[in-house]
Amino acid sequence: MRATELEIRTPPGWVCWTPGLGQGVPAQMAAETKGADANEVAAAISSLDEMAVADKAVEGCGLWFPEITQHRLTATLLVRTYESHEPPEERVAEYLKLTQQPPPMPGCIISHYDVLDSRVDLGPLIRHVLLHANKQGKMIWLTRYTVFSQTRPVAVEFDFNLFYMRLSDELHESTDLLVASATHGEEEK
Repeated sequence: MRATELEIRTPPGWVCWTPGLGQGVPAQMAAETKGADANEVAAAISSLDEMAVADKAVEGCGLWFPEITQHRLTATLLVRTYESHEPPEERVAEYLKLTQQPPPMPGCIISHYDVLDSRVDLGPLIRHVLLHANKQGKMIWLTRYTVFSQTRPVAVEFDFNLFYMRLSDELHESTDLLVASATHGEEEK
């Protein structure tokens, strides 16, 4: 997957792409997804792609169909990048101050919120974990990784939504690998 000039290696079970797929592409992608129901995969790809295109800030998206759930849709991914010109250490300190409390989510019940800071090759990162019930009462586990690039004036945000709470450890293992694999591609000349 490529988000701006960001390159990401996807762990097994993930289907990732750049938003704006043409007609027929979701079905082609679904046909290449091992073990999953092709119609379910194509519908999920089309739905997330439409949402990502409408968002305008989304530069990459993905779906997780792991073997552990018999290749059912288990999580989604949206990748966004934002300009950020301050040194990474200043950005991290400011961001940590701003995110000590969960964001307002009208109509949702927040049952868990956690923030931690770490580092990957791309730069320092902040990971938020938020467990909430949406307006329909469905529990959703949101994990957001925000990475502050050491080499480019950008912050990269990876938003993962998990639909099976019992798989939170497996999701974090998979997402940690995905986020840690992110690198800047070659600069265009």
